[in-house]
Amino acid sequence: MPMVNIDISTNLEKKIVELSKTIDRDLDVLLKDLLIRGLEEFHEDIEDIKAVEQYIADGGRNQKVYSMEEVLRELGLDELDMGVKRASSKAATQNAKVSSARNPQKTRPGNKK
Repeated sequence: MPMVNIDISTNLEKKIVELSKTIDRDLDVLLKDLLIRGLEEFHEDIEDIKAVEQYIADGGRNQKVYSMEEVLRELGLDELDMGVKRASSKAATQNAKVSSARNPQKTRPGNKK
């Protein structure tokens, strides 16, 4: 594996050594992990910059904006399913167990209120 030599400040070196001791990790392994994470974040930043540049090239804020209703209509959906179960009737809503700061006992089984 190729070796890389870089010059760093004494202050930064102390921080890295202290961190390796704190997390009980070999200094070489820690530096490799930090380098990998830094490269991943740098790559994500470059992708974000490219996306912004493309957005600007496509017209930026002058692009057509669609409302949620328009998107749902275009997709043939009545409403957006966000994984939340909704009560389909008034009775189901009334029978649902609800807890609140005002009435926390309501969810306790066997509580006759």
